[in-house]
Amino acid sequence: PETGRHNDSELICVAQATDVDQDQLTYTYSWIAAGVEIGAGETLSLDGTSSPETFITCEATASDPAGSSISGSAMALLVNRPPVINSLDVSETQAYNDQEVTCSAQASDPDGNDPDVSVSWLLNNAQSLGSGETLALSDHRPTPGSTLSCVVVAVDEYGGSALLSAEIEILNRPPQVTGVELSEPLHNSELVSCMLTTDDPDLESLEELFLWRNLTQGQIIGDGAQLQLNSALAEVGDEIRCEALVS
Repeated sequence: PETGRHNDSELICVAQATDVDQDQLTYTYSWIAAGVEIGAGETLSLDGTSSPETFITCEATASDPAGSSISGSAMALLVNRPPVINSLDVSETQAYNDQEVTCSAQASDPDGNDPDVSVSWLLNNAQSLGSGETLALSDHRPTPGSTLSCVVVAVDEYGGSALLSAEIEILNRPPQVTGVELSEPLHNSELVSCMLTTDDPDLESLEELFLWRNLTQGQIIGDGAQLQLNSALAEVGDEIRCEALVS
């Protein structure tokens, strides 16, 4: 028979023999798997119940009218087919770094087996964040702009496998300045400080930028978190403002 077939294939066994008396020969066929006869005749239609990696043997016998016979055999190996991942669903395609995300998949096997399905999470295709269908990003706080991948692997009992992945983009949220306070008392010969209270929902390190304005004179008089005042920058009665930007 043909080689490299599957457990739902049709196998054909054809024997040829010669007879020195030139008698017409008749042929019989028997199909055997794991020591058990599973069919007869030239053709065997497998129904998908045989296990992959099984050898199917065709035994053929040629007989002449006098009752003399000779037998021979050939084998075909049923080849395993890898499983198929039929669906992969992620709860979000974009998420913040404190959300909970989920990933689920369905897989099947063309040979009728039940494949094992595993789910794992990779950050930027490098760092493993864990396994399982659910991942709490608040436990890891990935950097905004990163790519989170849900990787699904299906494996059958014969080593066949399939892999599929889906990506989730980690979004950024802007930081906030929740308070600005100037040191007091404020005289035009003092070192004055601008103190910020900030919040970043993504827990990133923030860069603080400062700008000092003399609103009375309409001039920018400095930058930085602290400013040493003098009479050239501000006169008594001038209104001074600290402006802050965080990024």
